[in-house]
Order: sequence, then C-alpha cells, then structure tokens
Amino acid sequence: VASSATAAAAGPSIALLADEAQIVAGSPYTLLGCADVAEGTRVTLQWGEKIGTLEPEWQTALEDEPIASGTLSVVFVPPDDAGGKTIGLRAIVTDVEGRSYTAYSPTVLGVTVNPDPGGDDDGGGCAVVPGPSSGGLPASRFALIALFAVGLRIGRRRGEVRKA
Repeated sequence: VASSATAAAAGPSIALLADEAQIVAGSPYTLLGCADVAEGTRVTLQWGEKIGTLEPEWQTALEDEPIASGTLSVVFVPPDDAGGKTIGLRAIVTDVEGRSYTAYSPTVLGVTVNPDPGGDDDGGGCAVVPGPSSGGLPASRFALIALFAVGLRIGRRRGEVRKA
C-alpha cells in the first residue's frame, strides 16, 4: 500500500468497469468505475466507433468536469449518430499540475438506434428500454441456461427409469 505522498506523486488514475449493456441513443447510460485523484482533478469522457483494431475517431461527450476519488458514476447520453454502432468509451483525468491518465472501457457497447430521434412524444407508441447493466446474466442467457438445466434433469430422470 502506497503512502498518500507516493500516491499524490504518481498523478491521477481512473478505471472503467466492464459492461456489456445494450444502450439506446439519446437515453442516459451510467458508466461505472473508480478514480484515485487529487482535489481539483477534471475528467473528460469521449466515445468512438469501434471498427476492428482501428483507433476510433474520439468525440467528446463530457469535458473538464470535476471528479473526486472513489466510486465513479458518470451519466453518458449517446448522441443519435452513435445509434446502430458499436462504441468504446475513454475517460481522461487531468490534475491541477497537468498530469493526466487515460482509461479505456474494457468492453464495447452496442448502441441501438433511437426509435424517436426528434423526441416528439405524441403520447402513443412504445419506447425501447435497455436491459440491466449491472451484474448478472442478461435475461436471454439466463433463459438458455435454465432450459439447458431442465433438459439435463429430464435426461437424467429418463436414464434412471431405463436402468430400473
């Protein structure tokens, strides 16, 4: 464990948590992570389309916002032009001395096209809601695992009947 003086001399650091959420353009998404920064440190959040191994053309979503040490929770609203793309995120923290550190999202995020990009809500229709983004299995994976487990159980019972 480093002393506070050693940590301060190292400069700011930030980490983004892995998330395989399917998000919707124009809808808020909460990016989670953690930061170890000195007072006065700022964060910039950028997004870019991930195509193979090419470096994305990063676009700024949030610029020079104050950040504190501890749990990171940043709300990112993907713009409509991110819809239908697979994106990566990066967060750049810069302290008052000008030292900076960049963290990249360890996973990519699929962005669904906004079903109502203009936001004209006439009171009807339906909205696409992203699935849960924190822990656990997506519902479709859970359903497949449950069906597989039921199939194994039925197969074992049939096997027991044949042995008798």
